[in-house]
Amino acid sequence: MIKLILSQNFTRHLSADAFDGLGDTLEHLDLSGNDLETIPAAVLAGLPRLSALDLGGNSIATLPDGSAFNNLNALLRLDLSDNL
Repeated sequence: MIKLILSQNFTRHLSADAFDGLGDTLEHLDLSGNDLETIPAAVLAGLPRLSALDLGGNSIATLPDGSAFNNLNALLRLDLSDNL
């Protein structure tokens, strides 16, 4: 399993190409405890093997529309706890 932990980094924004090149391998992405307000739909679209996404402890008030999750067929765990 390829796991990328970027928690507690005070990250506020993600560019649409933030994880380009990792789509074929990234399975667990931890962005918890940052200052994210949203997740660009393009970020999710490029991660088809993602099985766990931790967005807990951010400032996310809205998510991209449902189509942003269409490519996440492997997603088993989504943590949105402690957001707005």
